[in-house]
Amino acid sequence: MQVLTRSAASKSAILNSQKQAAQEALAVAVGETRARFITSIPGQELTYIEKERQALAFLAATAEPDPADPADAAAFAFVFQEVGITGQTALKVAQLIAFKAEQWRGLGPLIERERLAASAAIDAAQDQGQIEAALDGYSRAVADL
Repeated sequence: MQVLTRSAASKSAILNSQKQAAQEALAVAVGETRARFITSIPGQELTYIEKERQALAFLAATAEPDPADPADAAAFAFVFQEVGITGQTALKVAQLIAFKAEQWRGLGPLIERERLAASAAIDAAQDQGQIEAALDGYSRAVADL
């Protein structure tokens, strides 16, 4: 009876392939986690950044911006365009946008910490069981966010 053994290089290639697949699965899981809280479509991040910038500038203005003033209409377009949808007044819209941005500032770093921890655990894994434990750990850590 002939016994076949794998070389160290062969074993390493299999583990590296499993790690790569796990990193890809982690990226999908992180995207799904973030999508529970923010819209994940192309360009949306820039929209959120601009909305927050406009909302904070609106709230900091010494006189309430006027949508009839062309300069204000341009400077606060996101705020004014959401009146009647996000809030009944421009002030309320600006307040809600600022509030949501602040909520994300608390939540985003928690998700990122768990993503980094899982990624490092995958990289350090010595077998498929440890890889699966890293992915399960991420899922458990973000389940109650």
